[in-house]
Amino acid sequence: MNKWHCAINGAKYGPVSAQELRNWLAEGRLKPADYVWCEGMSDWVPFNTVEELNSGIVPQPGGGVYMQGPGLAGPQQGNGLAVAGMVLGIVSLVLICIWFVSLPCAIVGLCLSVVGKNKALETNSGGGMAITGLVLSCVTLALLVVLLVMFFMGLGMMGSAFRNLPRPR
Repeated sequence: MNKWHCAINGAKYGPVSAQELRNWLAEGRLKPADYVWCEGMSDWVPFNTVEELNSGIVPQPGGGVYMQGPGLAGPQQGNGLAVAGMVLGIVSLVLICIWFVSLPCAIVGLCLSVVGKNKALETNSGGGMAITGLVLSCVTLALLVVLLVMFFMGLGMMGSAFRNLPRPR
């Protein structure tokens, strides 16, 4: 039976039993993303990644946990902010020629992706989608800046070209 150590809000606790950690999780003292370690492990890992600690535990929608019976599946938690950020990032890049649609989509997509990435760190869900949304939104904003600069440079060239035209007398 392994004796575990855990880190909760920067404070370290232990050694405690696996059952004690499960009880702390059920009470809400320990979160699934809090780090644990036991002798023989090379590094600290999130609680929810250790199979030995999570066998028979299912998250409740309210944030607590309850013990799972054999053959029962628990609810899965998603990251809607990451999904929304990714979708808006895709839409903004696809519609880049319609700048007045693309610009707001890229800005909102960037914001949602940042918040979704922070939530992904807590829940271990949707991190890849949040990063995809961040990248696509940033690429779109960069391209829109380049297009805007090119537009104004073109206006400047047209203005100087018109000034150099021969004038009728």
